[in-house]
Amino acid sequence: MPIQYTNLSIPSIFSVLARSCRRNILMESWAEGVETVVTNDRYDRFDNSYFRDTRTDYDGWNLDKQEESPDKMDEYTPIVIDLIDVHNQNTVDDNYPNDEVNGYTLRQIQDALNQSRSFSTWRNKLNANRPLGVTTYELTEIFSYMDVARQNQRTCD
Repeated sequence: MPIQYTNLSIPSIFSVLARSCRRNILMESWAEGVETVVTNDRYDRFDNSYFRDTRTDYDGWNLDKQEESPDKMDEYTPIVIDLIDVHNQNTVDDNYPNDEVNGYTLRQIQDALNQSRSFSTWRNKLNANRPLGVTTYELTEIFSYMDVARQNQRTCD
């Protein structure tokens, strides 16, 4: 049965960042995450050898963005993908985020974003509904690279 992607929208957290130069990296992170998940799922249904299991390891579309150090992230981050997949970029290079989080769905991520007015609120909502095996420490650690990317000067150029 195909995964249903109905009613995905721009979460309300972005409205409070409307006057922030850092808003675009956050909005783009959500948009690129949705695009990556939906695109990989779609192509996987046409040819299941196109990518490896796209519901767990995004070895294909947007992998280059996952395998990037946070200080170079200036367009968007792979945070949405990192919350879903099992790929830990840190095993490729110590400068990449240590991503031991997996198992969230797009719906869970969007539901946590809605009505959140800060990143700590978003993280706390995700923490309250963690998938089995995900720890608070792991979730906090994956969010720490977002802080680096958000402070990246190129983000505001």
